[in-house]
Amino acid sequence: MAFFGNVMALLFQLLAVFLLLLIIRFAVPQLHPILYSALFLFVLAYIMVNVLIPFIKKLRDIFHGVPEPYGQLLLISAFLFFISESITQHLSESGYASFANLAQFVVKITILSFWLPELVNLIQTLTALITP
Repeated sequence: MAFFGNVMALLFQLLAVFLLLLIIRFAVPQLHPILYSALFLFVLAYIMVNVLIPFIKKLRDIFHGVPEPYGQLLLISAFLFFISESITQHLSESGYASFANLAQFVVKITILSFWLPELVNLIQTLTALITP
C-alpha cells in the first residue's frame, strides 16, 4: 500500500512540474527549452530512484529462480532500454532526431556488450556440438 502512496505522490509532483513548465513557457519563453530539459532529466532521475529501481529490485527477487546471469541481464537490458526510449523521445521532441538515433544506437551496443560473454559461451557450446 505504501508503494501506491508513493506513486500517487509522484503523479502529483509531475502535475506540479507540468504547471511550472506552463508558467515558464508563458513568462519566459526563451528559457523554456533549457528549463524543460533540466526538469526532464531531474524528474527522470527522481522516477528512477523512487519507482524504477525498487521495482527492479522486486523483479530481481522474482527472477531469483532463473539461472544466474540471465535474469540480471534481462533486468539490466530492460532498464537501459527504458532510459534509452525516454531520452530518445525527449531528444526527438526537442528537434534533435539525429542525436536521438545516436543515443539509441549507443544503448543498443551497450546492451549487446552486456550479453556478449553469454553469446560467446553459447557459440562455443554450439560449435562443440556441431564439430565432430
